[in-house]
Amino acid sequence: MTFRIAWKPYMYSPTLPHLLGGVRAPALVVWGDDDKIVPKSAGERYAALLPKARLVTVRAAGHCVEMEQPDELATLVSGFIDEN
Repeated sequence: MTFRIAWKPYMYSPTLPHLLGGVRAPALVVWGDDDKIVPKSAGERYAALLPKARLVTVRAAGHCVEMEQPDELATLVSGFIDEN
């Protein structure tokens, strides 16, 4: 499945790291601690490149946090919105 969804070039942009630095809005990067499709290092990189980002790892979740831990994600998003 990873091969099928990630093979096309739109899944990769060499300009993305340079573009992320220009984002001025606060960002919440949410990652499942058991993501087998995209490594946590990618989330760490997103969070490092976004000027106002925070990375949160959700336990007992893989790649689809919104389906695996919807209540936890809703709590994180609600808190993030309240803070910002």
